[in-house]
Amino acid sequence: MRKLLIIIMAFSLGVLMLIVPAKPAEAQKKKFVSIATGGTGGTYYIVGAGLAKLFNKYIPGVVASSEATAASVENCKLVGAGKTTLALVMPDVGYFAHLGKREFKEKYDKIRGVAIGGHGMEFHVMVREESPIKTIEDFRGKRIGVGAPGSGNEVCAKNSFEALGLTYRDFKPEWLSFTEVATGLKDGTIDIGTILVGSPGSAIMDITRTHRIRFLELDVDRVIKAHPYWYKSTIKKGTYRGIDRDIPAVGIGTIVITHHDVEEDLIYKITKTVLEHTSELAEVHPSGKEYTTQFATRGIMIPIHPGSLRYLKEKGIPVK
Repeated sequence: MRKLLIIIMAFSLGVLMLIVPAKPAEAQKKKFVSIATGGTGGTYYIVGAGLAKLFNKYIPGVVASSEATAASVENCKLVGAGKTTLALVMPDVGYFAHLGKREFKEKYDKIRGVAIGGHGMEFHVMVREESPIKTIEDFRGKRIGVGAPGSGNEVCAKNSFEALGLTYRDFKPEWLSFTEVATGLKDGTIDIGTILVGSPGSAIMDITRTHRIRFLELDVDRVIKAHPYWYKSTIKKGTYRGIDRDIPAVGIGTIVITHHDVEEDLIYKITKTVLEHTSELAEVHPSGKEYTTQFATRGIMIPIHPGSLRYLKEKGIPVK
């Protein structure tokens, strides 16, 4: 009787296995894609969330998520160490990380560009409207929010001010996130705030809802002469409450990076997904409209990942 029962159970299990097909191994295996962005009050953070949404929607088996970081410098280190799949960074920061120069003591020569385009950012330099600060000379001795440690914001602030004749010894640098800069301007704990972000920046919009802010004009030509990988840009009239004219600003691009060892097929699918669904990314933030085939390789001064190169070749998109 016991033997009969075992036979019946074995037969039933075999029939059940025939009826319920096993899931393909590919369907069972999930690929986790992490995206290092920037501070929660900045465009990197919003665009990164938009990218994750696209990957989850259009790439089967991918589970993508974005994470807040201190942005460019930290992001290069994270990608270089294989701790994140993708990251948004300033083009010059990615270039110097690859070489192991400027902000980097270590060479991160395994980072690669992902050819999906990238948005431009403006360097916003702000004071409360009633502040007596008007020119760069007025910065001396003042408390200035220069960005979070290891951020592209700090790279831009430090290098822009040095190009204009000021070092950290000439004022009091405060290493603050975008949100902390906004709070500091509101409560008066800093005199000047700097935020490098694609307009409109949410942290800046937050300040202008409750306080009147004045944007300061730097000598952009002088900054660009010292840093030719940046460009002249504009904070356009009406972008923020109370801004009734265009403000000249230092402009800096964005690129997306990954590690050389990330599999080619995954980066191919990521490239394809972004460049074929730009309009959906633009719905998340206006800066998303710059993630196009037209700008696919803009600003990339490091080797491009083979997965992206495969897609560009298929579409006949030239690689400079």
